[in-house]
Amino acid sequence: MTRTILDIHILQTVPPSNLNRDDTGTPKSAVYGGVRRARVSSQAWKRAVRTAFSELLDTSELGVRTKKVAEVVAARMIALDPSLSRPAAMELAAETMRTATHSKIEVPKRKTKDSESDGSEHAPESAYLMFLSGRQINALAELAVEGGKDGDLKALKEFLKIKENKVRARQSVDTEHSVDIALFGRMVADWTDLNVDAAQVAHALSVHTVEVESDYFTAVDDQNTDAEMGAGMIGSVDFNSATLYRYAAVDVDRLQENLGTGLRDQPSAEPTRRAVAAFLEGFITSLPTGKINTFGHHTLPAAVIVKLRSRRPISFVSAFEKPVTAGEEGGFLQRSCERLAEYVPELESQYGLTGAGQGQSWVLPTPSARDGSGPRVLWRVDRDTPSETLLFIVSPARPDLTHLVDQAGWPAADGPGWNTFAYQQFLSGLTEGDTWGFRLTANPVHHIHHKHSKEGEPTKRAAHQTPFHQMRWLLARQQRAGFEIVQKSAERQLLDRGDEHELIVRDQRPLQFRRPPTRSSGEDVRFAKVTFDGRLRVTDPEVLRRTLTHGLGKAKAYGCGLMTLAPVR
Repeated sequence: MTRTILDIHILQTVPPSNLNRDDTGTPKSAVYGGVRRARVSSQAWKRAVRTAFSELLDTSELGVRTKKVAEVVAARMIALDPSLSRPAAMELAAETMRTATHSKIEVPKRKTKDSESDGSEHAPESAYLMFLSGRQINALAELAVEGGKDGDLKALKEFLKIKENKVRARQSVDTEHSVDIALFGRMVADWTDLNVDAAQVAHALSVHTVEVESDYFTAVDDQNTDAEMGAGMIGSVDFNSATLYRYAAVDVDRLQENLGTGLRDQPSAEPTRRAVAAFLEGFITSLPTGKINTFGHHTLPAAVIVKLRSRRPISFVSAFEKPVTAGEEGGFLQRSCERLAEYVPELESQYGLTGAGQGQSWVLPTPSARDGSGPRVLWRVDRDTPSETLLFIVSPARPDLTHLVDQAGWPAADGPGWNTFAYQQFLSGLTEGDTWGFRLTANPVHHIHHKHSKEGEPTKRAAHQTPFHQMRWLLARQQRAGFEIVQKSAERQLLDRGDEHELIVRDQRPLQFRRPPTRSSGEDVRFAKVTFDGRLRVTDPEVLRRTLTHGLGKAKAYGCGLMTLAPVR
């Protein structure tokens, strides 16, 4: 059976903080992959999301989680029938809740002893936290007022013995679920039929090894005189910092059932749409507030992947079973993104989770490093024949080209309209000495001084104009890019100069177009695009992998820099 599963994967850096602490005040942790990791419990993040719902949804769509259910229902009953006394309303509410949930609703023993000693009255409570929506509380209150007229508990008990009224009591708590109940679930230990399955939120784990540190602090008494030495208070607080992997999954079909207002109304897609939108925004942007006044750890995710699946939820936490190590200049985020970019396509390819019918993906990537240290999106358009145009893309994440297919007028075509392949397996197979055919579309440039420039003034970037100089541009970069272009034997050289290598230059085109209106500069974009075809030999596989994923030369945003390889025939 086809399902609708929404997977959310997040990488988020958190500075020194104590988001979620154990009974000793130490940040929670867990061993994963044989090393100690920072951990934030699923309950802590669910609480943060539920708190965010108060700003994302109307209060009528939210519920209340409390042991004091009888007190809450009684307050609603008094609003319906002001003649009811508080003690009578409490008794009626407790009896109605017992029938509706099969739970024990009674005054806790410790409070019973307090009542005996001081003569006060305490409200009955459930043995555990119960989650009820506002509409469910209203339905329970209406039923209790109807069956217990004038506060008559005996009449209510007789009323609830009637089969039809028992069913009404049960339906009061099993329909009209609020969004937070429908998403995060509800467990009623005494009657499992009332349990609600909902969104799954994993414990957040750091992608790297973490050590707990301690901050020793003192506070000075402002009223102390110079003669009074020492602090007015001393203490310590534990903290850590981490790059966290966070994951949640929403069964949208089950959410539709939970929110579809059950037996009272026909299901509607609109409540489900609002609930999914609120959960996405709430889960992505929320943050547990443990010790937040001490640490001020207000951060947002650096990378978000949302996947719509049709079979089952899939976490990518295994990508970090081997802990990520810091980069050469520090930092875990860049390597964590690269780890995901490698792991996800391979996993989905191995399990047949690619291609038509396997859902869609949306990626909010971390900004590319300004120094070019991270992989980027490269693209190239090839026109080998007048009737065929090919678009090649290399990117850290699997691209979704639905918008291009729609714009091209092929939305009804069989299949997605494009092919995607996991690149990492190919890159890993590159070895020194291998020979490949290659194609590179690039922007060969050099720097010149204008004839009117004064000494010391900056140079100007200019395009190489002749095939000879364009070839020299590429040959000057080959070793730094991890390859060497294959040389021709003397008998195969047709020209005295410029024909020493297995390399040709074609499709030289000057391009000019206006910048988008959002760019500050109003100048036109002008550059020359050249395509190189040839044969190369791998000299440094690691450096060549970087060339293939980071690009070569300038104008990468305009379709230059992408080199592709093909077997030599």
